[in-house]
Amino acid sequence: MLFGFFNFSGTKNYLKENRQVYLLVSLIIFAGFVAGAFYSNSISSASYASYSEVLRTYVSGAESDANLFPDTSSDIKNLIQIFFWSFFLFGKPFSGFFAFKSGFSLGFFISFFVKVYSIKGFLTGMAILFDYVVFMAFPLIILTAWSFNVNTNITKAVFASSKNETKRLLFPYFMIFLFSILMTLIGNYINVLLIPKIMNALF
Repeated sequence: MLFGFFNFSGTKNYLKENRQVYLLVSLIIFAGFVAGAFYSNSISSASYASYSEVLRTYVSGAESDANLFPDTSSDIKNLIQIFFWSFFLFGKPFSGFFAFKSGFSLGFFISFFVKVYSIKGFLTGMAILFDYVVFMAFPLIILTAWSFNVNTNITKAVFASSKNETKRLLFPYFMIFLFSILMTLIGNYINVLLIPKIMNALF
């Protein structure tokens, strides 16, 4: 199944068989992004001032104790939670929640970036979004989709007495989990290098 995805001849069949779950996961992440963007427009004046200070600290490269925006640890924690909840009955909503959370954090971050820095924030936000889509969204979608499939298999084995294929899925699923972590680390590392250069060029 995993190798079918990376094999050109098997990719079409793989995507056809799993298109609904991939579409669902993509919509969950997108819904989180939209919700985060809307939420950033509804925060109070006091919170706006506090968030602005944290953002300016973030842009300047200074250390901050506040954990308001996406960072490597939160992205990796989301992946771990998605993987973890795969193996619990009815864990699918929890896996979906952490995929939603990833999109929400990104939507809030970029929207607030634009509010504080206007066009310069928009340009920087687009660079961050591009990095997210290329390095983090793709593995997040794959991992969450596999999480849904593994959880569905476990649930059917318990309640429908169907053949349990979880063992067959474990190795490729674990490899996808490691792949997702690696890609996310690369994406975050690029962001760390990219953001200061963009901000220095714009400001």
